[in-house]
This record gives sequence, C-alpha cells and structure tokens, in this order.
Amino acid sequence: MKEEFLHALLMYIAQGITAFAIGFILWRFYVIYRKTYLKVWSYSWVSFGVYLTGASIAYLNPGDIELGHPLKLLPSSISLIGGYLQIFWLLRGTYEVVFDKTTPRKISAITIPFLVLTGIVFTLFHASDPEATLARLLIRVGFRSLLTGICFIISSYLIFTSKIIRKGTGARLVAFTFLIYGFQNIHYFLSILTAYFGDFTMFS
Repeated sequence: MKEEFLHALLMYIAQGITAFAIGFILWRFYVIYRKTYLKVWSYSWVSFGVYLTGASIAYLNPGDIELGHPLKLLPSSISLIGGYLQIFWLLRGTYEVVFDKTTPRKISAITIPFLVLTGIVFTLFHASDPEATLARLLIRVGFRSLLTGICFIISSYLIFTSKIIRKGTGARLVAFTFLIYGFQNIHYFLSILTAYFGDFTMFS
C-alpha cells in the first residue's frame, strides 16, 4: 500500500469519525434545547460522515475489480449522495436559524430525490474509462467541493449578518468556521481543476 494512499485513507476515516461525532453532539443539543436547526445540522454532519465513509470504501476496493463494476460504483454513489445531502441540510439549517422559520416539507420532498439522482448520475460519468481519472475526480469531487465551499461561505455570511441571531462568541465562531471551511473547499476545487488542465503536479 503506497504511503500517499494510506495517508488519504486514514484522513478520510478520521474525518468520518469526527463528522459522525459532531452529528451526534448536535443531535444531543437538539434533544436538550429543542431547536430544529440543531437537528437539521446534525443531519448535515451525518451526511458528511456518509460521504467520507463511502469514499473510504471506494479507496479500499480491490484493484482487480473493473472500472464501472457495481462494487466500485456503489460506494462512490453513496459517497456523492451523502456529500450533496450535507449541503442541503446545511442550507436548510442555516435558513431556519437565520430567519427563525421552518423550511416547508415540500422543499425537502423535491430536493432530496433530486440530489440522490445527481449523486448517482455524476458517479456514472466516465465510470468505465481508465484514462479519465482526473475527469472523474473533477466531476465527483471537484464540483461537489466547489458547491460545498460556496454554500458554506453563504451560510457564514447569513449567520454573521443576521439580525435575529445574537452576535455572541458562539455565533461568530460558527460563522468564522463556516467561512474557513468554505474557502478550503474552493481551494481544493481549484487544485483539482488545475490538475485537470495539466498544470498541477500534486496528482501526478
């Protein structure tokens, strides 16, 4: 097992455990304080944990399994579905805490199936092409990182400028954390995009 492979795998596993732990903590806060946005944000972190778990399983797939085989596509699909649902739950929770309103159920009823389908479709792009490694990385990981970054930055701005939320240390810390995480994801997208066009050596 190559050192880079092992490092990436361990990073995904560690982040996945952390994501599930944060999701559990937020759920416990919801049980105590009965704030709906805490429950929704717990869904977001659990979805992120699913994203990382699926990515870890995809990394562990044996090399003798052909590209496009269901055993390779299934964990990747689960990962992407979790990744896109993370974004949805993040935005829904942010909306509820910033505007002090409950999101209509029909929005979830429409958005969740759409994101599930998006995760599956994006997994199928270049799924069987051995020469399209960077293209798959851009489509599966890059675009999701870009969208995640944008949505976290938007959430940070909404929390920081909200007139409803008290501007205590907690709210400012959440907004700042969201902002940093958003820019981190955009940086990752730009790294993948640069690699795709052949000017970045990280993935070579």
